[in-house]
Amino acid sequence: MQDDARKITYGAMMIAMFAILLAVSVYIPIVGGVVLFFIPLPIILYRLRYDFSSSLLVTVTGVLLSVLVGGIIIIPYALLFGLLGLIIGSTIKTGKSKLYTFMASGLTILISTVLLYAGTVLLLGINIIDELLEELSATSKNMTEFMSKNGDVSESIIKQTDELIAFYEVAVPSMFMIASFVLAFIIVILNVAVIKRLGHSGPSFPPFREMKLPSILVWSYLVVLLIGFLGAS
Repeated sequence: MQDDARKITYGAMMIAMFAILLAVSVYIPIVGGVVLFFIPLPIILYRLRYDFSSSLLVTVTGVLLSVLVGGIIIIPYALLFGLLGLIIGSTIKTGKSKLYTFMASGLTILISTVLLYAGTVLLLGINIIDELLEELSATSKNMTEFMSKNGDVSESIIKQTDELIAFYEVAVPSMFMIASFVLAFIIVILNVAVIKRLGHSGPSFPPFREMKLPSILVWSYLVVLLIGFLGAS
């Protein structure tokens, strides 16, 4: 009974901490930018102490509480960071390397972002990438018109501008991947450092020569690229 009571009490503490960190990251801009990296920490700490099914229950409860605290707008963030904490905690507890934890975290962020993007395109008809590119194109057009009023605009400048816009269209999938894995790297590094300070054992990166990127990255890149093309069509 004492063990169950500790388990429930600790779970309630981690759920409350998860919801608070998430709300702070969304509604307090400056502080939230720092807190953002530690949102998965409560789920990680709970997973390191208890089994997967209990950790999953704590994660789901934390997501539901976060929605009650922050509203519907917080759902994507709660799901992402809750799942991220569960995955990081599970990989650490099962003795995976830090590289494995990093890759699993990066793929989690990337796939979640792709699904969110696909959902906004298919369900809401909102294509963020298209809107950004249209805004860039409109800005470029306005600049060209302004320059033409104050002097001649060479064909080379117009051509370079069009090439820049075309480059951004192709580079968006790469930006998705880079941003996902940079965020994952920072989150893993910071949270592993914290759990080590709290007395838990943490993984280390293998030698650089042994590091390999999984083939799923290529498929993820192709999926992002395909969604971009479908959204643009």
